[in-house]
Amino acid sequence: MKNNDLILQKLSKSYHGQVVFSDLSLALSPGNAYCLMAPSGTGKTTLFRILMGLETPDSGTIDGLKNLKISAVFQEDQLLEGYDVLTNLRFVCRQRLSDAELSAYAATLLPQNALSQPVCEFSGGMKRRLSLLRALLVPFDLLILDEPFNGLDSENRKKAAALVRNRAQDKILLFAAHTKEDAALLGAEILCPFDSYCSV
Repeated sequence: MKNNDLILQKLSKSYHGQVVFSDLSLALSPGNAYCLMAPSGTGKTTLFRILMGLETPDSGTIDGLKNLKISAVFQEDQLLEGYDVLTNLRFVCRQRLSDAELSAYAATLLPQNALSQPVCEFSGGMKRRLSLLRALLVPFDLLILDEPFNGLDSENRKKAAALVRNRAQDKILLFAAHTKEDAALLGAEILCPFDSYCSV
């Protein structure tokens, strides 16, 4: 174990007597990408919520989390629907970036003519790309992505994956996906901590 590793040991979580997962252990290191691969309902999102402090485990320990800055993309896009792209980016941006700088950044994943549109007019795939742009603009040590490429076609998956790899190259990247192709796009190690649900 390195000093900056994130270590999960024997985590268990239940809801109303229903076990979500038990004795889950992981060791995550900066500079590496990890893909949790398991069917829906096996505990991936619950684990993410625990790491983000939104849930507490019933038992087990997490070492190395206390001082980590975390950024995340949830399954549901958490966007300011009535506002345009730059307003959404400025909402999370702590850096003093000009409109031109933010526009150039947004244009890596979104068409230029969409930047002034309200987000409520976006397709699901465009909202997903904006969610990724927002998450990657925030300073982070741990990046959590819950099915980050949902709604994206092959070309946009590749563009999004390239941006994620660039921004998270020396960080811990932990994400959920259903396909080995998504794991490969991010150069991720596939983890199967949820009992026997994984087939790689």
